[in-house]
Amino acid sequence: LYIHYDQKADVLDLRFNTKPYRATRAINDLVAVAVSEDGSVISIEFLRASQPIEHLAVFLAQIEPEKAAQ
Repeated sequence: LYIHYDQKADVLDLRFNTKPYRATRAINDLVAVAVSEDGSVISIEFLRASQPIEHLAVFLAQIEPEKAAQ
């Protein structure tokens, strides 16, 4: 596992392996997943990483929209 934080861009990158890159899939406006040619996850990128509460709120809204609206 390789962890890199770019303070200027406020991006946190969690890299799991060095397989050849195929594509990036946006999970939402704050999270993107890079996948390899075999479909496995290479890395997860968190935008505005210094704002973790916002990430949590977005994530919860996607998995439990009825609770996030309360």
